[in-house]
Amino acid sequence: MDIDLLEKFRDIGMEIQVHHEMLNDWIIRNYPERDSVKSLKAKIEENIRHLELQREKAVKFVEEIKDPTIRSIFYMKYIEGKEHKEICREVGYGYTYLSKVIKRELLKLKELEV
Repeated sequence: MDIDLLEKFRDIGMEIQVHHEMLNDWIIRNYPERDSVKSLKAKIEENIRHLELQREKAVKFVEEIKDPTIRSIFYMKYIEGKEHKEICREVGYGYTYLSKVIKRELLKLKELEV
């Protein structure tokens, strides 16, 4: 479950942004007293809270990885959204080796989840 959140981290961030834009919609800003608008606004805010909790859970999952190098790699890849080439430069790994490390560590983490 947490690994799925890692892989969806950027998408969750974009969903949060879309929901915030929905809150700034003309109808919501100009007719806040209407029950239908209140209900819609409450649903949007609830969705934002749920999505933010998912993001926090993903960050916490990465922060709990014991190996500092792997934690750093996962943070850069999944939380910061950095490309492999940039991660390679920062940790001093080759592209192929980094890909193998990520794949190996994901498999380990998936086994721990079961």
